Amino acid sequence: MRTLSDITALDLSQCGGKAMQLARLAQEGLPVPDAVVLPVSAFVDALRTHGLLQRAQAVADGTSDPGLADAIRAMPLSPAQRKEWTRRAKALGPRVAVRSSGVDEDGTHTSFAGQHDSFLHVAHRDVPQAILDCWASLYNERALAYRHHGPAPGALAVLIQRQLAPRTAGVMFTINPLNGSWREM
Repeated sequence: MRTLSDITALDLSQCGGKAMQLARLAQEGLPVPDAVVLPVSAFVDALRTHGLLQRAQAVADGTSDPGLADAIRAMPLSPAQRKEWTRRAKALGPRVAVRSSGVDEDGTHTSFAGQHDSFLHVAHRDVPQAILDCWASLYNERALAYRHHGPAPGALAVLIQRQLAPRTAGVMFTINPLNGSWREM
């Protein structure tokens, strides 16, 4: 696992767009909740270990496999994995957010907002299953339809982040998304 302070611009292929942007903000001194990132390599290793890598490659090559997401959700994890992921979550606070971070999200022509799953207020004991659920969401029907082609095998990192309890929250676009104007927010 990697912390946000360890991530550089060269790590996009292992940490995904969401983790990269949060790392950039944290490294600039902005208040970003503490987090660790389970890199793409962990997902690819899990696919390989459980005999699912060829199925994931087939999806990347254009073959439909509606059962792949369920097979990923059901992958058995080693006690060592469960223990390590739970330990890392406990170090972040009483509850965590388990967030997907796709390597091809937040690009020039695609955003993937809402396509891959993320989970809020996750108890430590539930973190391993939430990670599997995030991984499985790379292959959900919604994400595959949005993408118009299969993703590279395991092309999704998972961000485990301290859960906040904000009084207020919101989103602001610094460029008008409808017309591209820099003068409108």
